Amino acid sequence: MRALGWLAALGLAAGLVMGFGVAPRELTQGNVQRIMYVHVPSVW
Repeated sequence: MRALGWLAALGLAAGLVMGFGVAPRELTQGNVQRIMYVHVPSVW
């Protein structure tokens, strides 16, 4: 179980980096649109 926790934390960190750092800016909404990469998946 401990390894699963570390993998989950690593996946979360990678998702945040990719969502806020790697994804390009959306033309109309700009940087505000990047919040959807974190907000929408957090519903599940």
